[in-house]
Amino acid sequence: MHYKSSGGAAVLSFFITGLGQVYNGQIGKAFLLWAVEGLLFWLILAAPFLWILFVGIWIWGIVDAYRFAQELNLRYEDEERARERRMENSIRKQVEKAVATGGGSTSASARSAKQSTSPISLSAPSTEEGPAIRKSRREAWDDFRKLQDDELSAGQK
Repeated sequence: MHYKSSGGAAVLSFFITGLGQVYNGQIGKAFLLWAVEGLLFWLILAAPFLWILFVGIWIWGIVDAYRFAQELNLRYEDEERARERRMENSIRKQVEKAVATGGGSTSASARSAKQSTSPISLSAPSTEEGPAIRKSRREAWDDFRKLQDDELSAGQK
């Protein structure tokens, strides 16, 4: 799943009914909108008052595309946070296991894993400290990979 621009989805639906739904991956809903709008277009010729319904459906399509893109983005952010937590917990468990078994207990990553202020944070970074936290996560990951490599090379000797 990828981030979707809610404004972009609304603009697409503004110009062509259903195009915002296609952008959001709602192909079936787009075809339904096209069918209803197409039918209403021809019915307007016989009953001109139906233009109100035509415009109402057009506006609903714009609002729906905008809101659904926002919903998709919330799901995407939740999935990203969950994926990061799983990765961080996996790294933390593997580092703790390596420390407990005595393998590489003098490495920097093992010492930092035991400290109360771990470089791996379970909370989402704020906008001010985002790059610093990402850097420390990357450093922790690099330390972990080095620890694994050291254990592999020690086991082969």
